[in-house]
Parts: sequence; structure tokens; C-alpha cells
Amino acid sequence: MSMASLVPLLALLTALPAQANEQAPPASQARERALLEVLHPPAKGAELEEGEVTPGRFLVKLDTVVLDTQREAVLVVTSGQAPGEYEPLRPGLEAELAVVRGVGKALTVLSRERVPTPSGVGEYQASVSTALDGKKGEKVILVDISSHNDGEGSGVALTFFQFLAGTGKKDGVLERIMEDRYTPSSGSGYPHEREDAAFDTQPSVHEGYSDLSLRVSGHYCDTDEECRSEKRVERICWEGTRYSRSDDCLVRVVTTSSELKSGKADAPTYDSDNVRDGEDSTAWCEGAKGTGRGEWLKFTFNTPVTVGELTLVAGYNKSPEVWRRNARLKRVRLHFSDGTRQDADLDDSASPQDILLETKSALESVKLEVLAVYPGSRHADACVSEVDFSDVQAAPPSPAP
Repeated sequence: MSMASLVPLLALLTALPAQANEQAPPASQARERALLEVLHPPAKGAELEEGEVTPGRFLVKLDTVVLDTQREAVLVVTSGQAPGEYEPLRPGLEAELAVVRGVGKALTVLSRERVPTPSGVGEYQASVSTALDGKKGEKVILVDISSHNDGEGSGVALTFFQFLAGTGKKDGVLERIMEDRYTPSSGSGYPHEREDAAFDTQPSVHEGYSDLSLRVSGHYCDTDEECRSEKRVERICWEGTRYSRSDDCLVRVVTTSSELKSGKADAPTYDSDNVRDGEDSTAWCEGAKGTGRGEWLKFTFNTPVTVGELTLVAGYNKSPEVWRRNARLKRVRLHFSDGTRQDADLDDSASPQDILLETKSALESVKLEVLAVYPGSRHADACVSEVDFSDVQAAPPSPAP
């Protein structure tokens, strides 16, 4: 953000026309002034400096997003120091998100929440937007505040709030869902980190809703030669009545008959959660003696669902060499919670393979049992990198007796 864009907005809004024949301020400026006055009512007799919102707090950014025909979310960012023409803002940034309703004298604050800000010295950018929209007016609101300094790097603070339109005391209530911070660049020198974030939305199992994934990929270096890459995923899921943070929007828990234990403290893990992390480079490997026949993974869903297809990567797909070294699934049996079962044969391939499910019943769980494997060139343990489900819909509630 250029310093020119940080010209104090409040100073532009406080000069109401002294004479009836003076030109009125633009509608957008009048609205912004009204928002500031209802969020930060001026003290009686207080004299504010140019750009001050309250004594000692200067406006950096005011941003809004419309929530519905009656309500909007307002982000107000202030600093403890007036922005200079050539001087970047100093630490002391504060941010607040509010939900307001009405216009003019009827403008009312329904709820307000403090918002975390990135640390550091530099120029700041801030925005508020809707990240998810439900079919009955439910929303996930995203506040994105970033800082940048050429010498000290940059940081981003993301905060997600839930907005549920209601009545009475519940009208316009904000509920914090999750916070996340990442570092696009930590500046010069070592240790050094560089992170990139990406958002992805997918249809929820509940018709008319979507789920959101935040994926952060990081590259961390202690020296030029000592670097590592890591990824993490945060999810926000619609759970039938509200949005919630969740490790998995579909599967509540994955249980297993056995897991291969790593021999070293810094070695990869082979637990069952690996089959739902979206990464082919990780895997569940069974830890029983023999070929893995009879070992299983069980997926219990967050809510009863109908499932059209199961897709799996039936081996340890970290690399072609690792793939060949470990056993791969050749034949599996699917046990469904409705009491039925289905057998399927698999190719010896590292590509995802689809199994069209025969059952049309609402399911609470699916268990995948190993019946036969393609043997590994070095290890007998059977592995699975990924298991996913598609054409999934929440089952309609059972009729009342």
C-alpha cells in the first residue's frame, strides 16, 4: 500500500458543510463517517488531531463488506502513530471487526471483535471479505491483514469469523472460527522462511453449502544447504447447523487394525491419518506380520452420507523406488455399515483407482480390508497413500416415529 493511500480518511469525513449552500460530501464518505462515529463515538469536548479516530489512535484503513440487505461487516484498522508522508507505519497496529445494521440515526452495532495483526514495521494492507456463503444467509467472513518491509520481510494474519443472521440477542453475532499466520518472506539472512497460502473451496456434503481449505506451503532454510519444505492444511466445514474448524470435512476418524512403527525418531510416520492428508508422499502401512491379508482401515463419517465412489492410491507413492519396495493392494473388500460388502480388484499402478460403490444406503462408516497384495521388492508391509470419497451427500434425516 502506498503512503498516499494512507491519507487519514477521518480528516476527509469530519468537515460537514457549514452553510446550506455548500456541496454535501459524497454518499460513500458520509457512510464511512457515520460508521466511524457509531463505532468510536467522539468524547464530549474532545479535540482530535487530523486523522485521529480516538485520542492517540489514527485511522489506517476502513473496509466493509455487505452481508445481507440489512447488515454489513466493517473492518477498522488504526495505528498509534499518524502516518507520515515518507515514513512507514510503526508498530501499534490495532484492528476491529464489527457487524452493523441500519442507516443514519438508526445505525446500530450488533457485535464487534478484536482482530489480530501481523508484527513488524512497514506498510500495511487490510481487507474484509466473505469466504463462504450458505444458502440461508450463513457466512464465513475473512479478515486479511498484511505487513511488508523491504528489509524485514512480510507477514500475514488471517482471521475467519462466522456470521449467522438471527433475531434478538443473536442478531448479527460474530463467532471466531480460526486464526492463521504465515510469512511470505522473513527478510534477508538466516534462518529464513518463505510461505505461500492458497484457498480452495469444495462442495459440502450438505447441499447448498461449501467447505474451505487453507493450504500453506513453506520453505525453511537454516543455511544455503540446509533447507526443508513443509505443508499444512486448515479446514472450515459446514456441519449442518454452523461452520466449524475441522481436520476433515467428511471423515470424523480413521481407525486401523495395525500401523507400522518407525524405527527412528525423525523417520516418517505410517499412521492411518496419512490416507486423508491429500499427499501421495505419505502413507498408512500396516504393521502386522505376513503379507497384510486381513488388515484394514475404517472410515467413520461426520454424518450419515450416501457415497457414489471410493478412490485410492493403493501403495506408498512417495517415489517410484519407494513404490516398488513396499507391497501394494491387489484385492480389497469393502464392508459397509448397512451390513453389505463389496470386493474389488486393483491394478498394480501408482495412479488413483476408482471403485464404484454398489450400495445406495446411507452409511455411517466404510471399512477397507486387504485381501491380497502385490509383493514389495524389499518390504512385506502393505501401504496405502490416499483414500477419498466422491459423489457424497448428507443423508436426509430419518422421519420422526
